[in-house]
Amino acid sequence: MKLLPNESLRLELKPHPLAFWKFYLLGFYFLLLAFGSIYWRTLPIDVYNWIGRFTPINHNIVAIVLFLGSFIILAIIIGLLEISFKLAFLLTVMGVLGVAIVEYFNLGINGYTFMYVAYSILTIGLTDIYRRTHKYYVTNFRIVSAKEFIAHEYREVTFDKISDIVLKQGALGRVFGFGSLIPITASGFGLGSDFSMAGGGVSARGVSVGVGGGKSIDVPRGRSYFILYGIRKPKEVLNLISQIRYEYVEAPYLKRISQDLERVMMQIAGTKQFKCPNCGVDIAGDANYCSNCGFKLK
Repeated sequence: MKLLPNESLRLELKPHPLAFWKFYLLGFYFLLLAFGSIYWRTLPIDVYNWIGRFTPINHNIVAIVLFLGSFIILAIIIGLLEISFKLAFLLTVMGVLGVAIVEYFNLGINGYTFMYVAYSILTIGLTDIYRRTHKYYVTNFRIVSAKEFIAHEYREVTFDKISDIVLKQGALGRVFGFGSLIPITASGFGLGSDFSMAGGGVSARGVSVGVGGGKSIDVPRGRSYFILYGIRKPKEVLNLISQIRYEYVEAPYLKRISQDLERVMMQIAGTKQFKCPNCGVDIAGDANYCSNCGFKLK
């Protein structure tokens, strides 16, 4: 990051290793499935009978159903709980791609174990690389967040644009000492919306009536590369940012007061004074009348 004139770097931050724990957990989920797939040949006969209701039974078909099912079920859960349809779609594609690779190269049931292990290593490795590409900078002028993973994402916000900073720290973050700071601007950047809806209807004698309503609530939210996501010691960082914000906001006023005071002192120093010949009060040298007694000086 290139600093501006008179700008100094106060902090350089990166996400905590556990900040992306959900993606690491996904990698270990694949690893657990890899161990479970070893015992697919020894599944109870009831499992084969249930699958046989939909398709002809053989070990290969059962393996395909179980492999695809492990991805599709997870995709549905993530889509509903996290409202992340991109990740849900990606998981579905991974399942279909895994089946295509195993069947194309005729790897058999053991091929699905290999695919689980490969996906586990790939998920954990890419998650760690993705985490390391996040960089956050706090200077005496602004907060900068950046990510360089395939595409480049960059955001900066100066302290005079920040109206509030929200600290979010879950149970895991409180135990291991990490959390997220979300700078919120006056324009609403840093806020997302949660929407809830309710409705009902009645029907009688062929006539139906329905009523519905909804409510949207703004909540602090942001992508990992637009906020200070999962940083270490978030409370200490928040205190430092608050101090810098105070200095940044107060600096123009203090500078203006200092300039005005200096101007007054220069005027005083450059003006000669003498005593009024009538009352003896000190008056400015360029005065025409005494401010105390009104005596005409010139």
